[in-house]
Amino acid sequence: MARRITAAERRLLLQVLLHGPVTRAELSSALDLSTATIARLARSLIDTGIVDECAPVIHGRARPQVPLDIDPSRAHLLGINLTGTAATAVLTDMRTRSVWTGGSPLDSTAPDAVARQVAGLVSSCPRRPAVIGIGLGGSSADGRTVDRAAYLDWDDVPLADLVEHETGLPCVVSNDVDALAMAEGWFGAASGQDNFNVVTIGTGIGFAAIRGGQLVRGHDAGLVLGTLPFADPVDGVVLPGNDFATDRAMVSLYVGLSGAEGGPVSADSVADLARDGHPAAQQVVRTWARRSGIIISTGAAFTLPDLTLLMGERAGFASKYPDDLLDGLACVRDPTLPVPRVEVVPHDWASWARGAAVLAIRGLLGLEDAGDHVVQIEAR
Repeated sequence: MARRITAAERRLLLQVLLHGPVTRAELSSALDLSTATIARLARSLIDTGIVDECAPVIHGRARPQVPLDIDPSRAHLLGINLTGTAATAVLTDMRTRSVWTGGSPLDSTAPDAVARQVAGLVSSCPRRPAVIGIGLGGSSADGRTVDRAAYLDWDDVPLADLVEHETGLPCVVSNDVDALAMAEGWFGAASGQDNFNVVTIGTGIGFAAIRGGQLVRGHDAGLVLGTLPFADPVDGVVLPGNDFATDRAMVSLYVGLSGAEGGPVSADSVADLARDGHPAAQQVVRTWARRSGIIISTGAAFTLPDLTLLMGERAGFASKYPDDLLDGLACVRDPTLPVPRVEVVPHDWASWARGAAVLAIRGLLGLEDAGDHVVQIEAR
């Protein structure tokens, strides 16, 4: 059978999902609810098989505690990351453990064609997903309509409706960096952190902020940093973000330093040359590392995070040249202040699809708009 969960049950279920196995006493403290209320909510979820009781735990002479947990395989979620050229997909359980991965180049960027391609990914899944989450480089104010996605040349595209028509499954849509931030806060590098930023640098620049454990939402998500001016005091330049530290900026820097003799230049080819020890290419990636620090430190100056995650296709440069990253972090700070705390997360497109899977989990729990669908968790 399936059952609808109440708002109060949802709060408890989320705690169990993120922190289980967890005792009723721990839930009472975390949710600021009485033990009687916790007992009632837990019993309702246990009786319908959504939450499980684990083996009793005994600490010293205290009464045995019976932790609660959830079987994460109770539902499967499909996360899809869309770029301007490809779809990357991952099917996960409720704790984002991967069950299946897939993906393909986009046959077309026409919205109807993309929705049909999503349906093809659904049909390839070994298990039918409960919800589809889609992350993309753009904005969606309501979680259903893509307000703008420059890489796909979309404006006001009802993507969730199109996908639901093709698949018969509920769909939730979000800016991909927002989805990535939610995933890192729940199950990733920022797990346990309530106040952190995510900065992604690659084809473009992305930014997301989590405060009090909640995503800071705004209509301009993913649309601001590309045009925001940044200053590099080492080179004496002031450039908009898209010309400061993106793939396009890497190519421009390399052409300026080397003349780009020997054929077409791409960010990937510059990265390859840097790994091979090419002096001009190495100077480019060191400049990139410094400028990424400037972007991170500028964002931190206004948002005051406890941690910033640096992610994206070129994040590895910051790990290879940490001193240059540190120089960038420091050059926009008062010298008496510590630099912002940064963790570099290695790039993997599957992690972006995993972010979309967390978006789907949120839809499953009723934390995101899943349209007219009544999203339910299958009880045993």
